[in-house]
Parts: sequence; structure tokens; C-alpha cells
Amino acid sequence: MERRRSSIGRGDFFGEMSLLLGSPPTADVTAKTPLRCLVLAGPNLQAFLDKHPTVMYRMLVAMARRLRTANQHPG
Repeated sequence: MERRRSSIGRGDFFGEMSLLLGSPPTADVTAKTPLRCLVLAGPNLQAFLDKHPTVMYRMLVAMARRLRTANQHPG
């Protein structure tokens, strides 16, 4: 049974954990509408982030938000 966990929008990203940790992906992504993606192979991620520190910062902030959300207790 498929379960919707979250949605992403323009400027968002996915799959970064697999690239950063060198591990297989843990989720599937399904697009509701046509989209354009920038695809980075694992070995190219560090060079890309070094060249684009703003993207690296946005990724860090997004990951911090996800971690905070995952650690919040219900109620």
C-alpha cells in the first residue's frame, strides 16, 4: 500500500541523503505534473556544492528542518 509522506515544490530537492551517504535510495518519487530536474551523479555532488554554496546552505537548512520534524513528539 502506497503512503504519501510529503510533497515538494519548485526549488526543492530529493535524494540528497543517498548521495551524501553513498547509500541506496530509500524512497520513490512520483510527479503529479510535468517537471524539470537537475540530476547529479554522486561523484559530482561535492564539486557542485563547492561551486554553489547557496545551494549547499539551502540543503543544510532543509535537512535541519526535516530532522527537527522527525524528532518532534506528537501531542
